[in-house]
Amino acid sequence: MKLGKHLTPFADDMVDAAKNNNGVLIMGNYLLSSVTDGGTLNPLTMDTENSVVCVVKYRGIPFGLFQNGQLEKSYKIGDETVTGTHAEDCFMSAWEEFQELTVLRDSADLAAAGRGQQLFITLKINKSPCIECTAKLIKFKKANPHVSIRLKILQLYYGSGGTKGVGSLTNRLSILALMSSGFYIKEWVIFKKANPRREQTKLGYIHELRNMTAIFLDNTASKKIFSDEDDQEIVLNETELKYLTFRRKLAGDTITLSEQKWQALEDIRSLGEKYRKKSEMTEAEQKRHQYLVDLGFDFEDVNLEMLHRRLITSFNLYKHVNIAVPTGLISADDYSSSEDDDSISVDD
Repeated sequence: MKLGKHLTPFADDMVDAAKNNNGVLIMGNYLLSSVTDGGTLNPLTMDTENSVVCVVKYRGIPFGLFQNGQLEKSYKIGDETVTGTHAEDCFMSAWEEFQELTVLRDSADLAAAGRGQQLFITLKINKSPCIECTAKLIKFKKANPHVSIRLKILQLYYGSGGTKGVGSLTNRLSILALMSSGFYIKEWVIFKKANPRREQTKLGYIHELRNMTAIFLDNTASKKIFSDEDDQEIVLNETELKYLTFRRKLAGDTITLSEQKWQALEDIRSLGEKYRKKSEMTEAEQKRHQYLVDLGFDFEDVNLEMLHRRLITSFNLYKHVNIAVPTGLISADDYSSSEDDDSISVDD
C-alpha cells in the first residue's frame, strides 16, 4: 500500500489491488450496503440531501468510493488550488494523487492490452452535483481534455430548498451545463429485472452493488419484487418489502430526473431567447442566466440541437474505447458490444 500526497491509501499495483482489495485501486470499503443494513452506505439512509456517495471506475477498473462530509480536501485543478468536503472533491483530490503513483502506470499498461487508447472515467453518484461541484467538474474536464467522463445519477440534488425550492431549478441546469461541457450523463439504474443480482462487472471485477443485491440470490425474491401484478397472494417478508419500497422510490426518482433534464432544456431555450431579444428577465431568471454564464455557457453559440440529441439518445460511451481486461478473466476479443447501452457498459 502507498499513501498519496493527500494521504489516500492506494494499492501498490494491480496485483496488490487484486490480492488485498478485491481489485479496487483505493484501499478500503467499496461496496454499498444492503437496504436492510444501517449506516451511511445503506441506500435507504442516503435519502437526506446532505448524504452523497460516489462510486468511481477508471477504464472499467474499480477506482474507489467517496462520500461527502469528510475532512476538507485541498487539491489542484490545473494551476488552481481548490478546497471542499463533497464526494466530488474527494474524487478529484484522489485523482490528483493517482497521477503520481505506480498503480496508474500499471493500470494503464493493462488497459493498453485492450482496444484503443482513450481514457474514460465513470462516476456513479446518488445525487446530481451541486452548483459548486458542477463548476469544479467542468474545470476538471477542461484541465483533462484527454479524459472522457460519464456520470450515472440516481436522483436530482435539490439543495436546502427541497423539491419545490430554487435548488431544483438551478441543479437541473447543472446537468445540462455538464453535458454541454462534454460529460455523458444518464440515469443510474440500480435494479434491473433481467439481472437483479450484481456479483461482478462484465470484466470480472467486484460489483459495488454485490451486498446490496444479495437478496436476489433467491430467485423467489426476485420474482416477487419485480412482479408487475398487484397479487394479493404474493406475501413479502420484511426484507423484500423494504426492497420493493426502495425500488419503487428509485423508479420515481429516475422519472423525475429525466423530466428535470427536459425541463432544463426548455429553461435554456427560454433564457436564450430572452437574452437574444434582450427581453426583460425576472430576478430568478437573471440568477439562472448568470449561473450558466459563470460555468462558461455561451448563449451566443449554445448548441441546443446537440443537447436535444444527447437527451433523446442512449449514449454508448464505451463502444469504441479502450477496455481494461483483468488477467485471467475475459479477453478483448471475447468482448462484444450491443446496442443496449446498459448491456455494453463495461463497468456495470
